[in-house]
Amino acid sequence: MWRRTLRCSDHSPEAPKLVSRITTVTTRSSFLLSHVVVSSAAALALLAGGARVASAQAAPARAEGAAGSAVVVVPDTAAARYAGREVTVEGVVARVKPSRHRRTTFLDFGAAHPSHTFSVHVPDSALARVGGAPALAALAGERVRATGTVWMQDGKWPAVTVTQAGRLALAPELSSDEAVRRARDFVVRHPAAAKAVYLDSTHVEAVDSLWRVTFRRRALVMPAVLTVDVHRRTGAMRFPGDE
Repeated sequence: MWRRTLRCSDHSPEAPKLVSRITTVTTRSSFLLSHVVVSSAAALALLAGGARVASAQAAPARAEGAAGSAVVVVPDTAAARYAGREVTVEGVVARVKPSRHRRTTFLDFGAAHPSHTFSVHVPDSALARVGGAPALAALAGERVRATGTVWMQDGKWPAVTVTQAGRLALAPELSSDEAVRRARDFVVRHPAAAKAVYLDSTHVEAVDSLWRVTFRRRALVMPAVLTVDVHRRTGAMRFPGDE
């Protein structure tokens, strides 16, 4: 606070007036200062609140934008999480099985029924629109994408019913980046191999129909790298030499 030294005598008649004026000024200053502090705090709270409101209002807009964009692509192993939603499911077709009794062709992904991870149901009435029975049979062993609303067959297995052209197609070839990501996941599933290499030290090259991904070994041994072959079409992976 402001301070002022009185030069007049304490018994001077002017002394009480000066003391009163100084006290008044000091009191007003304290009030103004406290008012400024309170106002600043209120302003900061208002700004913070406004930021939260703006963020809350912006989030639905981003979600709506995401929903309005391209359909989400999910792996067949995760399809059950999207029950009731329209997505594109990607995976390798293990078996194509027509059923005369149900008048439907079933495409089992991952493995044959009942060990499959996902299935596509194509009614006989829609066969011509998806290329016919031979075209469906040719999808066995291929990495395929199916688009539609996921539903649960018998409450156990996720499935999509395809009745329109363009909703069932071969998946595009894997990019080198996707091959590296898949190879890294593949190595992680083999603990002994994962401990022996640097997972972030990789090299990738195209070899015929494969992406060959190599990881540098931690120890100075031969061979100096661990190799994973990733099929560009099917996504199938193996260590070279494994059959």
